Amino acid sequence: DDRYKGTVFFGNFDFFNLLEGDISELQWATYDQDWQRSSLDSIKAETTGIVYALASWFRPFGVQSIPAGSVWNTKHDINFSGFHAYTRTIVTNIVQEVGFTYDDSAVTDSLWDELAIACPVTRFAVSNQIDNPLLAEWSKTSTQTTSGAIITFDTLIVDADALFDNPNDKYDIDRTASISFELNQCSGLIIAGGFTTAIFELRKNNATIAEKRISVNPGDFVPFNITVTVSTIVKSGDELQARVLVPGGDIAIDDGFLKIENIGAIPNHSDVLSIGDHIPKIGKKDFLTWIFALFNIQVETNETNKTVVLSPFDALLISSEQNWSKNLDTSKRVDEGITLPYAQNNHFKYAENENLVRSDSGGIYNINNPFLRADLNLIQSGFGASDGAQRKGIYIRAAAVIEYPTYIMHTTRLPGMNTTAASDAFTIDNEGAEYSIGDYIEVGGEFRQINGRTSDTAGIVSINFDGNNASQAWTLRRFELMDLTPPRIARIVASEGNYDIVQGTEDVVTSIVGGKEAVFHDDLLWYIITNSYQNLL
Repeated sequence: DDRYKGTVFFGNFDFFNLLEGDISELQWATYDQDWQRSSLDSIKAETTGIVYALASWFRPFGVQSIPAGSVWNTKHDINFSGFHAYTRTIVTNIVQEVGFTYDDSAVTDSLWDELAIACPVTRFAVSNQIDNPLLAEWSKTSTQTTSGAIITFDTLIVDADALFDNPNDKYDIDRTASISFELNQCSGLIIAGGFTTAIFELRKNNATIAEKRISVNPGDFVPFNITVTVSTIVKSGDELQARVLVPGGDIAIDDGFLKIENIGAIPNHSDVLSIGDHIPKIGKKDFLTWIFALFNIQVETNETNKTVVLSPFDALLISSEQNWSKNLDTSKRVDEGITLPYAQNNHFKYAENENLVRSDSGGIYNINNPFLRADLNLIQSGFGASDGAQRKGIYIRAAAVIEYPTYIMHTTRLPGMNTTAASDAFTIDNEGAEYSIGDYIEVGGEFRQINGRTSDTAGIVSINFDGNNASQAWTLRRFELMDLTPPRIARIVASEGNYDIVQGTEDVVTSIVGGKEAVFHDDLLWYIITNSYQNLL
């Protein structure tokens, strides 16, 4: 009951009641860093703070319908992954935040130093926003007139921040921009008889992407202002035009501008990743409850000298005389008015949900006494079980389990794709494939991400194709983002092998050597943990 759990896990509730908010609000800024390959090297073997450790929820582990030997099974994209935060670091920071000193020297289980929670980066490009990176603007301050011709205002997108030329930015970059031009005090003379239509166009690479038409009376017309705006995908080198067409007439424009502004985030992978933004929002009280339950820890606090001391509970009950289960008189029925903190079948469970399917994370401790109640969930952890090692054929440590990753890939096999070597363009023979920007295609042994859709049967990819394909069968791959709910916990250990990662482009592969991986095996299974509960029970 609550009284029992409070005694075992907290001891003094004054300290416990000081805790407010969730663990993402702790001071994580000291761990902020660039999320690059070189940066991952610096944290691949960390034993405190945060660590980059191989996990099954990193893309592409756990994805179904992948051909044997496919590169999707052997590469891990740092932009689709995340990190782990050590639970001991979090416990320490929680205690110190409220002004207490902290002593956990009595907790000698090696797992105490190795346990960590999963912190996925749940967006496709690891970045922060940068303001207005597209520096392309035309500004007119003097009158320009023409007769029966086209007024054209040109500009090229300037990659001032090397946003698009950075080789690490080739993956899934949001290049959506708002393009607009505004013309003020448009006035002039229509020469031909009857009405005419003034056409105001926005063009990208010689194709009209937006326009407005205004009917103008013959003779002099009343000055007016006009604005044309459109949202579209842009890339470095695109040519933008604002055109004014007044057939058979003259038009004067006092001033105006053509400008480009970004919409939403324009990712830049060289930016610092804010670690606190990706720490699960777990209440501090809940976090301590779950961790202390896992280790069967007693918390002793001293409000006078502001100290918190952690002690394993089984260290307090080490004699056989204290093992209550051995001293029960099975000939006598238990007084039904007394609630005992144990049953015949004492269950230890991790949290589960539809996104976390596994059967090896429960445990039970049995007491042979028919007078006890039949079942009790003695410990219900708020964490889910997580690992990156138990995948059939990949760093196997135990039996493979079914565990869904953060990203689920949906695969469709389709006929008829055409590509040309050294070109980023592709076409398909027939309509019907619902491909979108950000999806991946596999054709002729090459993997590319779709960077633009130019029609129902054509598009461009992020990196030029190496080979030619004519009506070649191809595969469309689309990722669905899943939440790691409940928050998952794992043990961080030295990797049994090196593993490759890709960074920014599909074709650049580097290897993590001497890294770590997240595992869930005997040390975290409840039927092993119950050994520390036997003295308690």
